[in-house]
Amino acid sequence: MKLVLGLVLATTVIRSSTCSANLTDPNVDRDDPMLAEVRFVNVGGGCWVLSNKYGHRYEPMQLPDEFKQEGLQVLVRYRSRGDVGSVCQLRDVIEIEEIETADVSAN
Repeated sequence: MKLVLGLVLATTVIRSSTCSANLTDPNVDRDDPMLAEVRFVNVGGGCWVLSNKYGHRYEPMQLPDEFKQEGLQVLVRYRSRGDVGSVCQLRDVIEIEEIETADVSAN
């Protein structure tokens, strides 16, 4: 019985730490907009994510429909939402404050 309770407690601690941790990417400069690529991930019913140049993925809350285009480069300002669970099973859920299409032809 003690073993079962110990396993339940350990599982609960691990799950709560992975769901509540947020913005685990050390490469993000929060003062500048992040350059990211919009990607569709086929998890469950599928979801849209933003992937930065380091490959770190973020789950945006309410990505506007006009930005739901596979491979679209965007500049995004966001706010971390560690209080929200991830539908896509990602650690970093973000709330978009500003988003625009990036002009990648200048690079």
